Amino acid sequence: MESIPVNMQKEYDKLSRQRDELITLAGKQLPQSLKSSSPEFKKALKQLRLLTKGINKANKDIANNIKTLNSVGNVIEKAAKLITTLAAILV
Repeated sequence: MESIPVNMQKEYDKLSRQRDELITLAGKQLPQSLKSSSPEFKKALKQLRLLTKGINKANKDIANNIKTLNSVGNVIEKAAKLITTLAAILV
């Protein structure tokens, strides 16, 4: 299976790093009292974790779709070359 084009992989990595930095920054911004005791914070943190899992799964799905599309593109390109070769032979 073909690999993800370098520019798409770089963009994917950049967005993943930014997401992780935002999550870390959000945790640092909260007062310590909220971090340890608030039921609302615990509920929000649980939702954030679920959201992060969903984002990670979506990122993997997107990466797999890109690989599939890249493979399909390669097949189409090979088919086009074959058709061109056959056309040249028939002419």
